[in-house]
Amino acid sequence: MRQFLTNTKKLIEEKAEKFNLFQSYSSSLLPSNKNYQYYEILSTRLYLLTFILLLFIFTFYTTLINRTLIVIIKSPTLKQYETLYEKYSETLTCSCTQISIPYEKFIYLSPIYHQVCSSQFITDKWFEYINDNTNYGISFETLCQSTNQTIQESIIVFYLTQLVNDKLIPEQLFQIQINSYIQFFISTTTSTYNRSLQILEDTIQVNGLLASGTNVEFFSPQYLQSVLIIPNIYYDQHNQSCSCTNTDKCIQQIKLYNYLIDDDYTTVNGLYCGCYIVNSLLQSTLECFYDDNPTCFEQLNLILSPISNQRLNFSLLNSTQNSLYQSNTTIEQIVDNLMVEQWNPLISYQSYFNECNPDQCTYTYVKNFDYIYTITTILGLIGGLNTVLKILIPKFVIISCFYILPFTKKLNWKSNQ
Repeated sequence: MRQFLTNTKKLIEEKAEKFNLFQSYSSSLLPSNKNYQYYEILSTRLYLLTFILLLFIFTFYTTLINRTLIVIIKSPTLKQYETLYEKYSETLTCSCTQISIPYEKFIYLSPIYHQVCSSQFITDKWFEYINDNTNYGISFETLCQSTNQTIQESIIVFYLTQLVNDKLIPEQLFQIQINSYIQFFISTTTSTYNRSLQILEDTIQVNGLLASGTNVEFFSPQYLQSVLIIPNIYYDQHNQSCSCTNTDKCIQQIKLYNYLIDDDYTTVNGLYCGCYIVNSLLQSTLECFYDDNPTCFEQLNLILSPISNQRLNFSLLNSTQNSLYQSNTTIEQIVDNLMVEQWNPLISYQSYFNECNPDQCTYTYVKNFDYIYTITTILGLIGGLNTVLKILIPKFVIISCFYILPFTKKLNWKSNQ
């Protein structure tokens, strides 16, 4: 057994010593009197050493490379998109097949108005009742209808507005963006209505319209064959006078004559009369119509019912209902917000996604080590590396041994002389 191992070792050593990959390859490059086999074996050893060294370097380098991979998902669902976005939010992009989408496809506005707009105080019965008993026509219905009409017309235009984007917007950014559009819409609609109302007030004031019982009184003395127009004077709670000749902002609390008690006037909390009905109405409040102060409305009903021969049995406004406004909030402040309590915007990202209908989503990610990629890369390099080294190594050995080394020895010999 020992002899066998010894013989095997000697055989391997002999084979290794005589191992030649370039047999008869370099004979054409050598002078005829040279033993080219020695140089072929030398080239073989240099080839193997260089090949192994370069292969190791390339392998090590390949394992350190961070690869950026691009992945394409065709026609993704919303659930797939959400899953991908959680992992690859920074690189994920999806192309929309529909780049222009009207707001009505994914936004729904359902405003809730102040409770007075759904109460009995906007019915014809209330309007006739209050008009028959006073020369001061209060119509909450007009304000509710005008604000609602403005809102509905504006919503129609808003719904037709297009959201233009060729890429799918991520949900969080989509919500922020659409909410900003809605807030801008609310602000614009509110400003437009309030500006129109202000123009109405200014027109009335500038044209000096006369309304008996508000800004003037018409008086016809018996001794004159003409009618005198006397500007009304109003007194505030501090008994300060204000003339409608100077300003249209004059108001004073409404006083109703109590027929049950002669020569007695009863003031109505929150309701004011003034130079013009619009101005005085806007500066009034609804506190007399809330159920937390029932005596005020009862008193009002008690005074007015004998004249109309009827007694109103109205449901008062609910003071415990959640609201942006207090009972003593002026009607002008409520109108400034278009009588709206809540706009209730409903934004559907699902609907937006369906309308966008992305045809594909693309994302990239970095992969640190991929053994399959490493193996395929190295296998691809082996063939090219083998070819290049087999061409270059023999030539390098021959040039070095027959040209460079002799020339170097010659230089050294001359320098030693």
